[in-house]
Amino acid sequence: MTLALSLTFGQPAAAEEPATETVPPLAASSGGALLGQGFKGDSESLAQIEMPTGQPKTAPMAVEAARLEAKRRAVENNNRTFFDVDEAEAEAEAAQSQAGIQASQSLLVEGTPPAAETNECLSRDGANTPDGYWLNRFMWCQRYRLGNSLYRIDPPLNLPVFIGTITMEYTAVVVGRKDDRSVRVYFKATPGSVLYEVPPSDLPAAPQMSMTIDADCEDTGCNDFGTSVTSTWSLWNVSDLWWWWDIQSDETASSAPDKVLYHNWFFSFHGSGGGYQFGGGSRTPSRMIRCDSANYFQQFGVEYPKACINAEVIPHIQYSVGSEAHGAVARHIKTAQNMPNSTYPIEDENKSIPGKYTGNRDDPGLHRIDGNGATAQANRNMKNAACNRTAPYNDFTGMPAYDTSTHDCDEYPFASTEEGAWTRNFSVRAVPLGENRSAGGSLLAYYFGDRILYNSQDEFWVEIQDCVSCGGGGGTGTIPDNPPHVDAGSNRTGDEGTTITLNGLAYDDFSTPSVSWSYSASSAVDAGTSCVFGDSQSARTSFTCNDDGVFTVTLTASDGFNPAVSDSATVTVLNAPPRITSLTPSSWSVYRVGTSVPVKATFTDAANDTHTCEIGWDDSSTSYFVAQNHACETTYVYTQAGMYTVEVRVTDDDGATATAKTLIVVYDPQGGFATAGAHYFSEAGALRSSTGASGKMRVEMNPQYQQNEAGPSLSGGRVSLNFDGGAFALQSTRLDWLVVTPDAKVAVKGEGTVNGVGGYGFVAYGYDDPSKLRVVVWSLADGPNPGSSSMYDNRIGGDYDLDLANPQVLDGGSLQVHQ
Repeated sequence: MTLALSLTFGQPAAAEEPATETVPPLAASSGGALLGQGFKGDSESLAQIEMPTGQPKTAPMAVEAARLEAKRRAVENNNRTFFDVDEAEAEAEAAQSQAGIQASQSLLVEGTPPAAETNECLSRDGANTPDGYWLNRFMWCQRYRLGNSLYRIDPPLNLPVFIGTITMEYTAVVVGRKDDRSVRVYFKATPGSVLYEVPPSDLPAAPQMSMTIDADCEDTGCNDFGTSVTSTWSLWNVSDLWWWWDIQSDETASSAPDKVLYHNWFFSFHGSGGGYQFGGGSRTPSRMIRCDSANYFQQFGVEYPKACINAEVIPHIQYSVGSEAHGAVARHIKTAQNMPNSTYPIEDENKSIPGKYTGNRDDPGLHRIDGNGATAQANRNMKNAACNRTAPYNDFTGMPAYDTSTHDCDEYPFASTEEGAWTRNFSVRAVPLGENRSAGGSLLAYYFGDRILYNSQDEFWVEIQDCVSCGGGGGTGTIPDNPPHVDAGSNRTGDEGTTITLNGLAYDDFSTPSVSWSYSASSAVDAGTSCVFGDSQSARTSFTCNDDGVFTVTLTASDGFNPAVSDSATVTVLNAPPRITSLTPSSWSVYRVGTSVPVKATFTDAANDTHTCEIGWDDSSTSYFVAQNHACETTYVYTQAGMYTVEVRVTDDDGATATAKTLIVVYDPQGGFATAGAHYFSEAGALRSSTGASGKMRVEMNPQYQQNEAGPSLSGGRVSLNFDGGAFALQSTRLDWLVVTPDAKVAVKGEGTVNGVGGYGFVAYGYDDPSKLRVVVWSLADGPNPGSSSMYDNRIGGDYDLDLANPQVLDGGSLQVHQ
């Protein structure tokens, strides 16, 4: 390691010592001082003492693990930056002069630390602790004591006996650089602060003993540039000189983005003289720095591509609602952080907006991104959609129109963060043009001031303060306690009996206002009409009415200080048609002629509607009656056999209707029978297993109820099909029912085998004069009745009602109905 002499003018140069690549052991903290150890005795006694020698340097820390460790330390000690945007605004204005620009670029790397900032840092309570105090990411300071505990080794037990201590008060300052991958570490003793707390016999020799001070880091990725400083205690006690070292980071040791590296640095100190042995010396607790080579930082036209900062600091920016420059922006951010669902745009899901500073290490922060990158553009696109009410937002969910000549659409989280509008967890609000643009400029100044890197390498937070001129982010203006902002949302339309969403908004700059909804009918409505809110005390709620009509809904908010504020919207509730939810009997239900057929249709509709029922029985007769308990229920007796499609129609008092149908099979054991010995040409496609097959289909059937059979199943006759154009043969094994109508039509349903394999159902339809026939075959695995997946059907797509079955004209033979 190359060492360079770094001395304040007039300071005596210390002898240069060989560089060491070891890390001394940590000093003990006792009695308000950091203490090394010195031992005195004869050579035999000292040989029995194990002197601490330290540890070798290690490779640089893994970047992400180091970042999390730095965050842990920062939260544990409540170390945070204080970036007051109002102060930054004033400083930026002052820096517009050439002198101001030069002052801003001085980087504070002189032979002495900057006086004003050093005094401010040392005035904080935390400066007088073993950890010191972090004024911000570019300055750390400490005023504490260090020295040595002295021991005598006495035979015969060779145990150390405490003699006393020699300590001095010191001041240490670390200044991060903005133009180089280094920090400057300053050290000086406080004149007159040396304490010789030793026995009188050792007091004459104590002032001539020496103390050596140096600065170094724990890993091989950084070096210290400067000399160790050795001086007697008597000279330390009169010295008022600053000594400094540069802890420099080697960017070639990093493969991380921006060549980021974290390092732990420390002061080492080593006593000597007086016949004492001090082993490998001691060191102060390590403090972490972070260095980078990010080439996207600039200020006043000057680029700063390399820097080092103090890492054990929580970076956060402060806005005040009392700021004359940014008050409206601060109030917007406060609402977004504390009441995200009371902000535009309105989302279906609850919003969770990150970035609020509370000091909790688990609070989600924000991460800066490239302002010209794809994510930043996605943020701007989504923000503009919310501000202009374009897709995916609309007049209902987007921000209301605003005067673009006087106001900007402000968004939070910022467009320059990974957590911006593209996540849909964001807020927009119209704020005065000057305030929005001033706040944007201050944010860029903050990124520079706290050296916020892109992407996941830095996490920062936003703190909103309510005080006026409170320091560290407080504004200087008068904080107005305005009435709450209330918006009932856009006009809404929905159906009666259903929930209609009301996305109202109410927020206040200082508290959560109480809210309540009310409504009134603004059009003529039926007697008994009423509406309810899902939660009348929530701005986002639902509205449900039991009948149609036009209603005015009003959202009222109160902050307990100003008069209550209200806003209204119109809700148009449309008549919704009834909906039939069930119909019995189910299709293909079978009844005997002369028996009662019970029909019941249940339906849903708005509670305040009345309904009439109309049932067409498919035999030229219709029943009309009033529905009871949202059901149409009656019975009917058929006098002739047939297949009847029963249609139920429900009509509400506003004329809207709903219909449903069911197929009823009515048989008569005395109604007759049918015979057929015929054939027809089966077209390609009729046989689903071989869609190209066509040819002659031979049919034989003679179903008949035997004398005294009550049905519906019958034991007489059979049905068989044989297809010349493909491997298909049906043979009935059971007949479920037979229908013979007075107008010479027949239908028979049963089960059978196909090519000798069971498990198939069939239904055959026949007309007499002229003779026609249709046969449908399906697998019983698909259900007990024919459906959309038949195995064979020579009239694919035809109705299953006998009157509408549309059978095929026979090519030969005949089908006869016998009555």
